[in-house]
Amino acid sequence: MKFDIHLNVGTIYKTNSSRSKELFYTGKEIADYCNFYKITHCVCIYSHYQYIEELQLHAPNTKVYGVQWITDFANDKLDIGKPLFQGIKLHSNRGYRMVNGELTYGLDYGDFNLVESVLNKLPDNHLVYMHTGCNILGNKTSLRCSPDHVFTLATKYNNLKFIMGHAGVYGGMFTSEPSIREVPTTITNNSHVYTAGVRNHVNSMASTKKAVMYANYTHNIFLDGSIHTRDKARELKNTPKWAVGSDYPYGYNREDNFTEIDFKDNYTWDYNFQCRQYEKRIGNIDHTHKNAIKFIETNIIDLAKEHGEFYTRVKGSKSFCHNYYSLENEYFSE
Repeated sequence: MKFDIHLNVGTIYKTNSSRSKELFYTGKEIADYCNFYKITHCVCIYSHYQYIEELQLHAPNTKVYGVQWITDFANDKLDIGKPLFQGIKLHSNRGYRMVNGELTYGLDYGDFNLVESVLNKLPDNHLVYMHTGCNILGNKTSLRCSPDHVFTLATKYNNLKFIMGHAGVYGGMFTSEPSIREVPTTITNNSHVYTAGVRNHVNSMASTKKAVMYANYTHNIFLDGSIHTRDKARELKNTPKWAVGSDYPYGYNREDNFTEIDFKDNYTWDYNFQCRQYEKRIGNIDHTHKNAIKFIETNIIDLAKEHGEFYTRVKGSKSFCHNYYSLENEYFSE
């Protein structure tokens, strides 16, 4: 069993970065990835329903849960009722968005009136995939997509299931522990190597810690483990409510699309490599695939009941958060 909790198909919108490019992958191309890695289940973000249909057609051995990328809050029609539609994806301050017919970027998760205007349209049990993880560059807009926002929404919309993209932080160079040769004692600018490095590293660790705690304390938050970092793995060990995500093929600005020849040569999108990296630091992760399926396919009422009974039983125990992983194996037992 292999669960990829983060795939993309169709138009993959560019971000507000000048280096970012819009990508397009057919359902057949994403199916090639699923077939190559023998993915049995996946959450796939799609721009148009026809591409998620094409993916399922060409990957018959993969159970596809389609999540519709919402870019125009006023005019996008949700695919509610269509067989592969399982929910929606929202992208934060980096996200492509249409407002009154004009292209803009940015969705402040703290603008609850706007976000809730979409959530209110979703039937019970549907997924809400929300990107999290932004670096601190002295710009207040960089903090519009924290785990705090997802937690706040999830504890109101207890009828929906939230997947926290990237478990609080994407990864990459902005999460790396800085090499501090000299600690400054003067006022520095936001891009100073010490200022930027310390801010982003500490913020990334704090964000994942919060993501884990929020998942543990709720029945309706699950974490997307893309993309692996050492620090992220150490924190995810404290919860079983996560799964490996490849985020394929988002973020790589090639002029030509990936093919099967490329899959095994690029570590970020190599699903098996991601699994091996997590297993190095966590141990066997087979349970995470099963837990992702349970989270998506179990009725929200049953998830809430099980979680409530579990929480009541261990309430007050020091191990509830610090050793939640071993306790929660009982909660997720078959």
